[in-house]
Amino acid sequence: MRLSNWSLLCGGVISMLLIAPIPQARSAPLFDSITITLEATFTMPPCEIDVPPVVHLGSISYGEKRYRPVTLTVNCTSAARSEIYAQTAGLLVSGTTDTTAMTGADALTHFWLEENGKKIKLNGETNTTDSGFCAGTDSRTCTLTPATQVGVAAQEGERSAVIKFNVRYKA
Repeated sequence: MRLSNWSLLCGGVISMLLIAPIPQARSAPLFDSITITLEATFTMPPCEIDVPPVVHLGSISYGEKRYRPVTLTVNCTSAARSEIYAQTAGLLVSGTTDTTAMTGADALTHFWLEENGKKIKLNGETNTTDSGFCAGTDSRTCTLTPATQVGVAAQEGERSAVIKFNVRYKA
């Protein structure tokens, strides 16, 4: 059988039509994206805190005892409403937010800090509502009094407590 040029041309066109993609109904994209450019200026926090790196209490007696006050200084380069908060690195005494168990031979020696005769909270990292003290807007100095309570069954030996202080800025 002999094919004419017309047959070849028609066959070629039909082949092209069969191979050509068939337009389909377009669906809406499942997602879209947009790029937003944000610009900001980093401003150094205006306040720094200065506390002694180590406070030696000396001999700790059985019972309750207060020690020589410790000065905490807040230096602000510009006015900023802020407060200080404290966080114990150890465990809080069960049922308290202001007393930590000192590390040592046992957990029967408790430690806390007082500002103007009132215990400060030692859970400031998780308690942002009422853990602040030494509040102000400018540079200031605050005095904290360390205190301990040693139970009668406490074993002799060295004790320590680590308290971290931070500045919290208020709106």
